[in-house]
Amino acid sequence: MDKELQQAKDKHQIAEDLKEKTQEEYNELRAKSQGILDQAKLESDRERSQIVEKAKSEAAHILTSAEQKIEIDKEHARQELREEIVELASMMAGKIIDKEIDPEKYQELSIQEFEKSDKS
Repeated sequence: MDKELQQAKDKHQIAEDLKEKTQEEYNELRAKSQGILDQAKLESDRERSQIVEKAKSEAAHILTSAEQKIEIDKEHARQELREEIVELASMMAGKIIDKEIDPEKYQELSIQEFEKSDKS
């Protein structure tokens, strides 16, 4: 009976040792997996930051390009407006001149000027 009791104690000790070894392996695997998860989180945070920075940079570039195009379009519009104003002013001046100058008066003035220059 002592022999059986000793065998039971030995088996119990072996089971305890195995249990401790299994627990240690479990703890090591858990620590490794936590390390892997932590590393993956760091990498994903880094990638997310890079993506956000790239998006901000592209948005800034698009905004700058849009602002430049707006300025170019505004300058073209100003130039067209200037040209239209000049054209309109020329047309108005022509109409005013046509209205102000009576062909008979012009002919009379021309004759008078010719006569003055002929006398000199």
